[in-house]
Amino acid sequence: MLSRLPYDILLTIVQHLRLRDVANFQQSCKALRDFAQTKPVWRNSTIDILDACRPLPVKGFTPISELSIAELAETLKSTVRLQKAWASRCPSLTSYTILGTDEELIWLSPITSMYTLCCTDTGTVMCWNGNQSIAEWSSGDEWEIWKCRVEFEDRVVYFVMAKRSDLLTECQLVALVFPVDGPPCFEMRSTFTLPGWVMSVYLLDPSRRLLSAYLWLESSGSLALYVLLDWEKRLTAFFDTGILCVPHQEWTCLGYDPSNIIIHCEEKERITQYRYPITLLEKNASLSQPLVVTGTLAPPERTSLPFINNLPLYDEYLSLNSHFVRQWWPTVPSSAIQRRSSTIILFAYRNPDSGVHLATLAQHYFSIPLQAQQLRRWYVHEPFEIACFSHGHGDNMHDVPMIAVDFGHAVWLEYVERDTEEKRLRFVTFPGVDVDRSSEEFNQLSADVHTLDVPADLNLNEICHMGIDQAQGSVILGLVGGKIFIIKYM
Repeated sequence: MLSRLPYDILLTIVQHLRLRDVANFQQSCKALRDFAQTKPVWRNSTIDILDACRPLPVKGFTPISELSIAELAETLKSTVRLQKAWASRCPSLTSYTILGTDEELIWLSPITSMYTLCCTDTGTVMCWNGNQSIAEWSSGDEWEIWKCRVEFEDRVVYFVMAKRSDLLTECQLVALVFPVDGPPCFEMRSTFTLPGWVMSVYLLDPSRRLLSAYLWLESSGSLALYVLLDWEKRLTAFFDTGILCVPHQEWTCLGYDPSNIIIHCEEKERITQYRYPITLLEKNASLSQPLVVTGTLAPPERTSLPFINNLPLYDEYLSLNSHFVRQWWPTVPSSAIQRRSSTIILFAYRNPDSGVHLATLAQHYFSIPLQAQQLRRWYVHEPFEIACFSHGHGDNMHDVPMIAVDFGHAVWLEYVERDTEEKRLRFVTFPGVDVDRSSEEFNQLSADVHTLDVPADLNLNEICHMGIDQAQGSVILGLVGGKIFIIKYM
């Protein structure tokens, strides 16, 4: 009887179908099978998957709107298969590619399924397609990438190069443009100078040419906010927020609210968000680039919520940690897709006598505004000894934990047993964004940690950088000497 319904009513029914329902729909009579081959049917499943914060494994910068119905259907099915492989079992190694440069790597990241971006210790940025370097940019010695952001719809990658001195930090804003026809090319978009101790830089919204930075003010111990409201016009606001910075706080800046900039602060017991309207910042901005704060501008709005039932048994790991925030940027513009962020924290303790790093991972989601049901941390149950790599030069060496995170997964390098040099590549998948963490049935501890197979010609002891591409099921490993392994799993 469904086949006799008017088309508009069938479309209404489709809005409530999931991917498995659509597949069943196709097994029915010919009229419904033909209807299931229309784009509105698959568009609903696309929105559903993207709202669950699962990226689609499209090729390069191919817009989803340009996929045929058959291509879209296969892409959605691949997404579900990949998610099941990583969430319910240990995925299998399917293939790997080896890239190579003669310089030491200091940063690397996947850029869609086709491209990889890396930065070397000479300030050279390389774009790779497969195992071929297709574009290069050089800022010179002592320059490094601080932030990188992919604008999928615009086919542009923006990144900030930075060079520190005793009193100033010089910055370059560079765009890597991927034309529809022709090779990619680098373009300098802006330069700016940040005074004092820079905590971080944020590419908030390249479409509006909006960028921010946090600086610590030694005189007051508070947080300063530096905002380029238009990096082409150099419209700048720089002021003391009056918000005190104390130990064990982790800061990030969020710009996906079109009317506000959000200062996001995470502490052991709670999360706080401070809201600055763009209109207020514009009133306090100038076309000059100030090298000192112009005064104090307190945030007009503040929201704070506590975490739910933190586990005290992990307090001993709080002496050292790494903090990662990943924002969800769907590749299809839709008001039905919620904007969420994922925080991953590596709690660790380094024994000063043995040098052993014991660690665990904690993870939670958050959004704007804050939602209480998200604020419950999930932990990897068994502590592990994480492997680190020493980066830096001369007296400025520091140990960097070998870990990579994406929105829904984490991959890290750990020692198989204490007091040995044998290592293994491990991964874990976080609970989904739709899980109500305020429920008493939510399990805060996970034992579902798996070991990933690696190619026989990969020496785990040479790993100095790690990356992960959730959309493609890939792990990217940078080695001492400049070699890069891109390993695909399914």
